Order: sequence, then structure tokens, then C-alpha cells
Amino acid sequence: MRNDSASPHPGWLKIGGIGCGVLLVLLLVSAATLVTLTFRSYGRALAVREELDARYGALDAFQIPGAGGLPAERMTRFLAVRRVLQPRCQQVTEMLRPFRGVEAESRSANPDEGTIFRNGLRAIRQVPRIGLAFGDYVEARNRSLLEQQMGLGEYSFIFVVGYVSYLAQKPARLFEEPTRDNIFEGRVFPDVAAAIDRFVSARGLTEGPWVAERDRLTQARGQAPFPKGVPPELEASLAPYRDALSATACPSAAELDVTITVRRASFGFDHK
Repeated sequence: MRNDSASPHPGWLKIGGIGCGVLLVLLLVSAATLVTLTFRSYGRALAVREELDARYGALDAFQIPGAGGLPAERMTRFLAVRRVLQPRCQQVTEMLRPFRGVEAESRSANPDEGTIFRNGLRAIRQVPRIGLAFGDYVEARNRSLLEQQMGLGEYSFIFVVGYVSYLAQKPARLFEEPTRDNIFEGRVFPDVAAAIDRFVSARGLTEGPWVAERDRLTQARGQAPFPKGVPPELEASLAPYRDALSATACPSAAELDVTITVRRASFGFDHK
């Protein structure tokens, strides 16, 4: 005898519906957990940066030492920070590889759709981990700077003159984002130009490579400093560390190396 009160839907459909509901809840919980962990990482990075600024001065407070050369002790501390970041550099580089693959193939004369699709799938799988990895990188940099008693202004200056000017390494962007400002052109290079200007003024220089570069960067805001080579005293202080600088370079994570985390007025964090 047929039971008219029985559900018109098959039992497997009920089970499937419950399963989909459970899966959706798990996905939402996972997403919320990732966002929470990422925000906590950025929050810790910001807290340490604020401590760095309090101890060693803000970015715009850095003074180039002496006659323009970098003391050996400061280079040793800088390289100690770079070595701490090496494992994270490899992780970030590997995570960004499929994104770079999509960008490179898309720009080629005869882009291969299969290659773009495969790299696109790999890139999608990396998305949930990227925020955590980036936050971990910046937090580790800030904590290492605190241990080495070095402010972000000094670190950024050595990074730029060491890797970009001395080794002539062009820093890569994390992602090709036409609508987002380039961190180096928008803030980092102008910060270095301001440090050069303070150095020239403090020493009362009226001629020479530092003055010439100060004048050039005044007219060419956002350009990398010393594209034709650093001043002799700066080169003499960098030369003994050329191999160490080359070994600790990480062009693919360059924006993370110099980014600063700030709290948005509305919600969350931004990086500039």
C-alpha cells in the first residue's frame, strides 16, 4: 500500500541536499577562518612596524650615515634580515609561478590556451594561501628588523641601493595590476630620493654625484636612483657584500620586502 504522506523526492536527493548544505557550511567556515588568520597576521605585522617606527624613526626620518658609505655593521644586520626571509622568498616565488605563467603566455605572440588554462587552475588553487603567505612574509621581516635593531627607512634604503642600483636588479611586481600604484615608483623610490636630499643638505654639498642625483630625481620623481652606478663611497661599502647580496636577492617578492601595512579607515588593512 502506497504511503501518500511520504516525500515525493528520492532519499538520495535528501542526502545529497544535506551533504551540499554541510559542504557549503564547511566552505564558509574555512573562508572565514582564512580571513581571520590573514587579518591577524597583518595586524601583528602592523603592530611590529609601529614599534619599529617608535624605536628607530619613521621612513622619512632615515639619515644616510657618514660620508655616504654604509657601515659594515649595518650591512651585516641587513643581510641577517635577508637570510631570515629566504625560505619565505622561495615559498612566495613558487606560489606566484602560475600567475606569472598566465601573464607571460597572455602577452606572447601566439598564446596557447591550454597553457593559460592549466596555469589558471594552478593559480586558483594558490589564492586561499596567498594572503597568509604575504602576511607571514611582512610580519617575519618586521620582527627580524626589530631583532637587528634596524628601522624600515634604513632597510628600504639599503635594499634599493644594494639590489636595484648596485646589482641593477629590476624589482618585479607581485601581480600585474594596471589600476594599482607601483609601490616602488609611488613611494619607495621617492623615499630614497628624499633621503638623498637630506644627506646633501646635511653635509652642505654643492657638487658631485650625490648632488647630481638629487637634482635628477627632483625632475624625475618615481625613478630608481643611481641607474648608472652608485657613488664611489657607497660602492666601496657595498662591494665586499656583493656575493651575499646576490645570494639573498628575491626579485619576485620585492614589493613585499619594502611594503608597509596600514589600517584602512573603514575595515581591514592596505599595503603601500
